[in-house]
Amino acid sequence: MTYNSGGRRLRRAVALSFPVAFALHDLEELLTAGRWGRTAPARIRRRFPRAPERLVEMAAVTTPRMAVAVGVVGVGVAITTGSALRDLDGELAPLPAALAAYTAHGVTHLAQSAVLRSYTPGVATVPLVIAPYSVWAWRTLRRAGVPIHGVRLRRHLAVGSALALGLVLIGQAAGWLVAAATQSFRRQLPQDDPRR
Repeated sequence: MTYNSGGRRLRRAVALSFPVAFALHDLEELLTAGRWGRTAPARIRRRFPRAPERLVEMAAVTTPRMAVAVGVVGVGVAITTGSALRDLDGELAPLPAALAAYTAHGVTHLAQSAVLRSYTPGVATVPLVIAPYSVWAWRTLRRAGVPIHGVRLRRHLAVGSALALGLVLIGQAAGWLVAAATQSFRRQLPQDDPRR
């Protein structure tokens, strides 16, 4: 299906603004994850004394680990954006799925903060970035003629969530591996080495 130049311009606007919205949100996560990660395990233990220890340990995220995870997901965002820009006369695959995952991601931040009854990294940009961007992007895609209703929307959400979960898990694993390798390297340094 070929769309008119106005629809093409709208699609391009959504595709080009997606990485900007992602970066604004993830900047908040990067700036706050380290401090939050130092205090979160104790907060989770107080709120949920029976929480599995492995789950509590996962909350002890550091800024470097978060940076690696954000970088991995950022690569996925870049690939999505590039694919969408090459498909401006089509359905922008896989951008609607990524947008559905981004929108749902905002809901998970709100749920985490509600469950913990406190701030969690990323929640502040939900009402400031994720929600308004998502509303604008979905409306713009509809105006541009991209089919995003009913079954297609559910499919986008399912595919996007699966892809996002995969990227997040890979990003978290990469962050843990980088942290472990860094720790191992530091242990091998002589005691008086300033890099230790």
